[in-house]
Amino acid sequence: MASGDMVSMQFMQKSSISRNGLKAERSPMLKAAPPFKTYPDAQRFNLPEKSSGFTPQEPDLNKLLKKRRSGRVYSKAPIAFDSLAHIVWAGQGVTAAAGDRLFRTAPSAGALYPIETYLSVQNVDTLSPGLYHLDVTNLALEYLQEGHLGSQITRACLDQTFLSQAAVIFIWTAVFMRTLPRYGDRGLRFIFMESAHICQNILLAAEANDAWGCPVAAFFDAEMNDILKIDGVHEATIYVAAIGKR
Repeated sequence: MASGDMVSMQFMQKSSISRNGLKAERSPMLKAAPPFKTYPDAQRFNLPEKSSGFTPQEPDLNKLLKKRRSGRVYSKAPIAFDSLAHIVWAGQGVTAAAGDRLFRTAPSAGALYPIETYLSVQNVDTLSPGLYHLDVTNLALEYLQEGHLGSQITRACLDQTFLSQAAVIFIWTAVFMRTLPRYGDRGLRFIFMESAHICQNILLAAEANDAWGCPVAAFFDAEMNDILKIDGVHEATIYVAAIGKR
């Protein structure tokens, strides 16, 4: 197979921007998805407000950057609820508002924020094991399913066993129609960039809380989508990260 026949290379070519084709990149006929997703019937756990910033005792940015490594071995110590709150806020916490747009800790093309955050909680103080979804607007976790999902996620992620040993697994999905109506095919690039911005924030915040983590991009898509009960078309899994105490 020539490199030009690869789907990835075809996508790069077809989603490239030229001066003559810039206006054509947009797809205004596509229906935009709602800006937020919530599960109104789920039990909710509000995250403490003090999670919205570093305290003077926490390491400075240079120290956090130097410490950051992909950690795949975790202790059996649980992550404190306040620490999880800080890590979650670092990923997608709201930092400002302009009308109905809520600006966050990670950048998003057009402030459209297509990324949804799910957490498989496995060893966190005061939180029962299970699957949670982040309600960004209220900085709250919505309890979707009880039970330890580590073994299921491990299988779906090509049997990378360290995932089942983590204190929490972050799973990021994309709601594509928040971004694609404005940016067309190019928007898919922006979506994947955004998930990486969020993940790096999570990893640095984990370091600040005496934890570390490892991103995972190798997974069976349909199996991960089934775990989250999403359709894989309008919303699909795009990134995963395990976090645990050192």
